[in-house]
Amino acid sequence: FSSCPVAKNDMVFRWTQSSGPTVSPSYIPSSTSQLWIPKYELQAGSTYTFDLTVSMLGDSSVSTTARYTIVTGNLPLVASIAGGDLIQVSESSALQLDGSGSRDLDLRKGADQGLSYLWSCYFSDGFVSQPCQIAGLQLGQQQTPQVTLPAGSLSATGDLFYTFLLMASKGAK
Repeated sequence: FSSCPVAKNDMVFRWTQSSGPTVSPSYIPSSTSQLWIPKYELQAGSTYTFDLTVSMLGDSSVSTTARYTIVTGNLPLVASIAGGDLIQVSESSALQLDGSGSRDLDLRKGADQGLSYLWSCYFSDGFVSQPCQIAGLQLGQQQTPQVTLPAGSLSATGDLFYTFLLMASKGAK
């Protein structure tokens, strides 16, 4: 615990939050030497200040207070297209692209992620890239997590592959 010559059970610990977005009181211990706050309980991009006052059991005039500041950063957004890096589909089938698994890593899985989506497409021979020509669909205007390209809407490109990109954004992220 420390090099203090007093036994830990002879001390009284009291944590308080002095600034920052409110943390549930259930996570601010009233009688332990350690502060433990579970993942996702602190807001990303925020600053929190907690004070720990330690006094002697039976003599509160002997005490000291330490201040701890916690600064939380922001984790990146993750854009994810279901099916992985290579999706194969015949010209006679619709192509369904699903980016609903994209995440803001600062939020719990399953929580509303609040993301905006921007889809784009190109094909390339490895040296020169060209935008996709998709019959009847302007992919850049599709701002939903799922996009369906109707059967026959992608023209033949020979040996070239189509590459679809999904950009997920959110506020300043």
